[in-house]
Amino acid sequence: MSLNVESSGSLGLSKIAGILLFLLCATSCSEFNGGRIATGTGTSSVELCQLVAGGKSNDGRHVRVRAAFGSGAEYVRLFDKKCPSSTVFLKGTRDDVDPTLCRSEELSKRYGCPVNGESGVRGTFTGTYHFVSKKLGRLEVEEIANVSKEQ
Repeated sequence: MSLNVESSGSLGLSKIAGILLFLLCATSCSEFNGGRIATGTGTSSVELCQLVAGGKSNDGRHVRVRAAFGSGAEYVRLFDKKCPSSTVFLKGTRDDVDPTLCRSEELSKRYGCPVNGESGVRGTFTGTYHFVSKKLGRLEVEEIANVSKEQ
């Protein structure tokens, strides 16, 4: 009889451990779930449409976004043709981060200054996302990488 009790006790502990592991993974392992980026530590890669669709639940998240971007006289923004009404404005967080690309002679010669949003220039932007409104956000950019012109 005691063998059955121990077995069922061990099985019970295994089930509890499995449930705890599942809950832990569900909150920190996935990159994106229903518009909300995982709450785990580190940087989450996410598509622009998903980031904006997540609304307030993504406020303050550290993210990496690859998207088209363009600039005007007083703004630099990310956008995606899959969700044309969504926009994320960029703000550099340090002097060495220039979301306009205008301070880099090489990049401004290659892509123009300011970058025309219709030119197909894309980049990977890493920073902290801030919810502004239903279709609008702001990214405090810490790093810009992989700038390229895509068709």
